[in-house]
Amino acid sequence: MKQILTTTIVVVLLVGIGEAKELAGPNTPSTEIISINQLEWLTGSWQGPIDGGILEETWLPPRANTITALVRLTKDDVTEFVELIKIEKVGSSLELRLQIFDSSLKPRWEKPH
Repeated sequence: MKQILTTTIVVVLLVGIGEAKELAGPNTPSTEIISINQLEWLTGSWQGPIDGGILEETWLPPRANTITALVRLTKDDVTEFVELIKIEKVGSSLELRLQIFDSSLKPRWEKPH
């Protein structure tokens, strides 16, 4: 569920940038990703209820063309999962990588998504 929430947030961000670029006319400034610092607004800690648990998300400040987050879902005093998220500027685009770990830190997937 958390992956869906995080993916949705990132997709909305990326789609919004893409749509803004399509709507931009010849005299409109470009919304092209110039710097990972454009995602600095994500920096900080956030939490909220989800499926009877608490989802916490902490984003580190942008650095070295990446912005990174740590996510934790707890429910009934149990850590359901921990997730690492990395968004990296590659050329003029952004690349999202993430990996979810269970409570024993075993990766959900063999390779990050």
